[in-house]
Amino acid sequence: MRSTIVLMSLSVLSGCGTGQPPEVPDRPPSPSVPLIWYHSGSDAPEMQLRLDPSGAGRFTGGLAFLNPVRWSFDSVAQELRLEFSHLTAGTRYVFRDGVTRGYALRFDEARSALVLSVTPATDYIWVAGWNFFRDSL
Repeated sequence: MRSTIVLMSLSVLSGCGTGQPPEVPDRPPSPSVPLIWYHSGSDAPEMQLRLDPSGAGRFTGGLAFLNPVRWSFDSVAQELRLEFSHLTAGTRYVFRDGVTRGYALRFDEARSALVLSVTPATDYIWVAGWNFFRDSL
């Protein structure tokens, strides 16, 4: 008797008893942002921005003073958010100016976060006056 009740409960919970497939929770699309961005070094030494899947980011080369970096990607809005732990007044000014010129979507002063548009067609992103080109996905 108990086994019958357990089986009936399991079939109802899984949707088998209703003829409907079991419900699968909606999941956001997986992020598709390149994890390596680079500045080739034509007018300055080569630089890279490496984004770790854990949400940590790291600059090598000329912008290493911006480390450490935290990042997130909103796949619905297609926005890459870079959060910096410490910024100088000069770097804050450069970020605000980049927003004014249309290089970045916005700069969140309170969180020291630069927000950039990244779509499948994006070839490069702008960070602090430098263009970083996408590496392959």
